[in-house]
Amino acid sequence: AHTIGQASCQFFSYRLYNYRSTGTSDPSLERSSLRELQSICPASSSSALAALDKGSKDVWDNMYYKNIIAGNGLLESDAELFADGSTRGLVSLYARSGNDFGVAFARSMVKLSNVGVRTHANGGDGEIRRLCQVPNF
Repeated sequence: AHTIGQASCQFFSYRLYNYRSTGTSDPSLERSSLRELQSICPASSSSALAALDKGSKDVWDNMYYKNIIAGNGLLESDAELFADGSTRGLVSLYARSGNDFGVAFARSMVKLSNVGVRTHANGGDGEIRRLCQVPNF
């Protein structure tokens, strides 16, 4: 779903300035993307936003996967999809074929919708959060 939207600098700026406590940037980031992201997210800022999908942040397409292959994955988890041998083939397939990506995404959404949320109301201990990053109280 990272083909649309933005992320706050606070969630990835460590990749730009102090990757894994090295004092340098993530070597997997493409250099021009690194410079662009550093201009959007100065070291002192955490509230700015950057596109999850460089070049087509408001368009549903497979550019996200092309960006990952080119070293332009914004989040580390995005970049890891191509670095990991178990998911690299899917990234390559979806980069080549927007249709294959669309079909797989639709199937995964149907599957996810059938999981069922185990909330307190139905005997579980889960919750549907009002704000994703904060547990409900």
